[in-house]
Amino acid sequence: MDPFYVISLPIMYGMTLLNLVLPYKCGYKATGYFVSSFFGVMIAATIPAEWMVVFIWPFLFLLQLIFNLYWGFRLFGRKKAGTVISFVLAGILLLLSFI
Repeated sequence: MDPFYVISLPIMYGMTLLNLVLPYKCGYKATGYFVSSFFGVMIAATIPAEWMVVFIWPFLFLLQLIFNLYWGFRLFGRKKAGTVISFVLAGILLLLSFI
């Protein structure tokens, strides 16, 4: 197995686990199940095609980061800060996608 997979696969699935845990602790169980299963399937679907990993995993990583930051701030009572940071990061991601 390539060293890239050894390092990045646990990180991606660890963030997917956070996608389940953070909304679940806030009381949004269905959101946690849906989003974590979506990201889990997307990660698993791109593993066989190595060329897709390079293009899709950074995008999935950023989406998971935005999602986890929002729910992390929301869990600790900073809903407005989570919303602002998520919108700023999503806007930066949107701007970078047009470059």
